[in-house]
Amino acid sequence: MRDLFEFVWAVVNNWAGYFTGGMIVATITLYFMWRDKPMGRTIGLTLSALFLFMAFFKAWKEQRSLGAATATQNQQLREQIDELTKSAISGTIDFAVLGAQPKNSSHAALIVSLSNKAAASAVEPGSWNLTSITNDQIEHPGEPNTLLDKNLDFLSRPQARHEICM
Repeated sequence: MRDLFEFVWAVVNNWAGYFTGGMIVATITLYFMWRDKPMGRTIGLTLSALFLFMAFFKAWKEQRSLGAATATQNQQLREQIDELTKSAISGTIDFAVLGAQPKNSSHAALIVSLSNKAAASAVEPGSWNLTSITNDQIEHPGEPNTLLDKNLDFLSRPQARHEICM
């Protein structure tokens, strides 16, 4: 309802501006004053209708421009939010032990240092994805386990480093 009221107000305001202060009205008024005759009813109603049409168009165009500007601003804000909430967790392997298991399987124990240089993030144990790629470019997916059974909150201070054992 508020939007409708704003639109009607914009139409009325624009119509009043055209009808009382526009170049067309000034020219026609000067013409009738020069001829020393009153303006006819038909001319007055025609001008009024023309100005009303122009007022509707201008109000529509202003709202359309405002909507486009708002959409652009919203998109820019969404992009800023995405950038600010993006984490940048990186890890380095500090220590690794590899070994063979019975039945042609193997295991690895790693000590990994993780750091986050962006937005604060939480890493939930068991949510890790691990893929090992050997020198011959064969990928070996695995399911890592952590020794810690709690969420790890990264970036408790700028460029903080946390170690976990997998």
